[in-house]
This record gives sequence, C-alpha cells and structure tokens, in this order.
Amino acid sequence: MSDPEKQERTRSQSEITEEDNLQAALLLREEARALFERENYSIALQRYEDALIDLEKGFFRPTPSSAWREAQMTLTYGMVQCLAALKQHIRAVLLCRSYLESNPTSLPVRIALASVLSDMGKYDDALAELRRVSAISPGNEGVQGRIETLSRLKMQQLREKKSWYRRGEVWWVLLVLAGLWLLFRRRRIKF
Repeated sequence: MSDPEKQERTRSQSEITEEDNLQAALLLREEARALFERENYSIALQRYEDALIDLEKGFFRPTPSSAWREAQMTLTYGMVQCLAALKQHIRAVLLCRSYLESNPTSLPVRIALASVLSDMGKYDDALAELRRVSAISPGNEGVQGRIETLSRLKMQQLREKKSWYRRGEVWWVLLVLAGLWLLFRRRRIKF
C-alpha cells in the first residue's frame, strides 16, 4: 500500500470533508439506481435515504455548492420514484413538498410531485404543479403534453362521476318505488 493510500485510510472522522460525504452519497445513489432498475424498491429507498444522510452529514455552509444541491435533488427524486413504486403516495407527496419549500424552482421534483398526484387521481393538484413548472420553464413541450393528457383524464374522471351519480339516482328512484310497492301491497291500499 502506498503512502497516500495509508494517509487516506487513517484520517479520522472529524477530518472527513463535505466532498467526501458527497462522494459517498453519489456511490450510494448509483447502488440505489441499480436496485430500482431491478425493481427492488424498498432496498433502493433505503439506499437513497442512506445517501441523503451521508450527504447531509457535517454540512454547515450557509450556501451549498451546486454539486451538493444537484445530489440532494437527484436523491430526493429517486426516493419519490421508489415511494411511488411502493404505492406510498402520501409519503412521496410530503417528501416533494418538504423539498420544494427550500428549492421552489426544482423542475424534476415538481414533475415527480405532479406524477404522484395524478397516480392518486388528484388531477387538479397535478395540473396546478405542471402549470407551475410551465411558468418556471415556459415553452417546455413535454410539460405541455402532460398538461393536455391530465386535462383529458380530469374530464374523463368528471364524466365517470356524473355517470355514477346518474346511476345512483336511478337506483335510488327504483329503491323508493320498490319500497312503496311493498308498502302498498302489504296494506292492500288500492288506488
């Protein structure tokens, strides 16, 4: 083992820098991505969480570097994908909203939030998020396509609700008529 390698291995915990934490987080992120691709979502989620913890260990600067912000965003995005795949939508929404409080212009996390909301059937909220993305990044054709798709899904959902209401009204009327028929038949009331 060479001298520089020995020195690297013998550094104490207090000498670990932000850059070391960033590198450890990025390694865990790559492991988590591989696990996600193999559809091992719960372990991938755990790796993303570990990577985020490694990233934030010992972070004290008031303004983080762009590499640190990028890593934090990709880790959050990966966690949201895992949570959505595990059908833990509420937790995914909370994670997105928490991240967006400190980084309101993060497009990938906003798009992920819109995706989770649409998976939950909350098309109005998903459309609102996509409109915010469109305001931040005007002219984004992919976002415009998603807005159109969600608008169609929302209209379809409204039609289905109306259809169910109509069916419910018909059943209600039939139930009342059947009840009246039984009542009149039992009492032998003639018209």
